[in-house]
Amino acid sequence: MVDKKLVSSCGLTNNDIRQALIALKTVTEETIIQAVASPPSEWGITMEERVAMVEYLMKRQQKLLNAL
Repeated sequence: MVDKKLVSSCGLTNNDIRQALIALKTVTEETIIQAVASPPSEWGITMEERVAMVEYLMKRQQKLLNAL
């Protein structure tokens, strides 16, 4: 579900949300993994944290796409 507070505070329209969800549909698992792998090791993100982020982002993506 899309956060109603975010929608309201940003003044998003239903069309804005629909367009964003359509774009989100094109984001692949590989893209998410690459994005999570990108921060340098100096940031101190452990492998376990990175795996947790990938899992969270994929679940969140699916929840949002179910709203489409």
